[in-house]
Amino acid sequence: MPPLPPQPKQKRASRLCLLAGMATALAITGVTARVMPTTPSAPAAAGPTTNDAAWQQFQTNVRPFLAKNCYECHGEKDPENNLRLDQFTDPASLAKGRSTLEDAYDKLIHEEMPPDDKPRPSQSQLTAVIAWMEQRLNAEDTGPANPGRVTLRRLNRTEYNNTLRDLLGLDLHPADSFPLDMTGYGFDNNGDVLSIAPVLMEKYIAAASLVLDKVINAEPATPTPLKRWEDQDLDGTIARSAPVAAPPPAPPRGVNGGAGAGAGAGGRRPPPLGRVFNQVGEVHGDYDFPSEGTYVLRVKAYGTQGSANRARPSVQVLLDGKPVEEAFTVKEDFRFAAIYPLKPLHITAGTHRVSIVFLNGPSAAEVATAASTPVAAAPPPVAPPPTA
Repeated sequence: MPPLPPQPKQKRASRLCLLAGMATALAITGVTARVMPTTPSAPAAAGPTTNDAAWQQFQTNVRPFLAKNCYECHGEKDPENNLRLDQFTDPASLAKGRSTLEDAYDKLIHEEMPPDDKPRPSQSQLTAVIAWMEQRLNAEDTGPANPGRVTLRRLNRTEYNNTLRDLLGLDLHPADSFPLDMTGYGFDNNGDVLSIAPVLMEKYIAAASLVLDKVINAEPATPTPLKRWEDQDLDGTIARSAPVAAPPPAPPRGVNGGAGAGAGAGGRRPPPLGRVFNQVGEVHGDYDFPSEGTYVLRVKAYGTQGSANRARPSVQVLLDGKPVEEAFTVKEDFRFAAIYPLKPLHITAGTHRVSIVFLNGPSAAEVATAASTPVAAAPPPVAPPPTA
């Protein structure tokens, strides 16, 4: 492109230079899961121990009753059903013998002991012993309950499918081929009935293999799609700039009008490189996006500040004629060029048009007017008057 026509200095407008075009890149995001450690629960506190008053009542009322009616069959020598009632010798043994007391109480309350072929104790004796046992067993129940250990259970079929969906994002339902889950008390997630049969273990291994094949991609990695538009390859309302070679080395200052290093020919700065937007307009390029996904558009550009309104170039990127995001300002001048990435954009597969629009430059009419306006020549120097 030939050099731009001179413009009056007081009307110089902002210019935009598109350097090295635009690039697109596919962005892929991932999910991490962190398993938070759990704090083990404190063991259940032990129940209260037998006090001296309960032990005194046992020695006074209960032990004589047991010795007379129970020790013969449930004593030290060959106790029936391994139930010994002579083991309560101190408060500590009485505190540990709750299960033995429960068995004895159950037999007495149902009149199963003493047997029918043995003498029956009086009703008053039975009432007194049963009352003491009830008081003793109920007193121990006031402490913290110990529910025992929780059964380590497996997932049922529904929980297995839901877990795979939540962790891996797969809707495969491999557990549909598992054996039916047993139910306990009307629930199919009762750990006491969820056993692991050999056939279920085989199904677990087959399901794991299927899931891993879906999750782990062993195929060669596909490079991220990348498209680069060179500034001179874009079509639009802005004319293509003429190729500009690197400026020749400037002569030293003071030699043949040289202005020193860093300046172009004749002491002027080198002409700009890239696609020069000398007026409002747009350039565009078409691209066949290979697949649907999230893409990032980037623009590399620099510009100049207008002297009339001191405004920097304002640029907007369009996709198929629609703005990708709000316009941005090019802040770098001709000595530097910056890359301006846009926000990630979801684009479907197929051909789309990507456009760059220069918004706040001069119009084509203003550029034509400035080009036709002659530049006033500087007045010739006036010779000093002669001196005597």
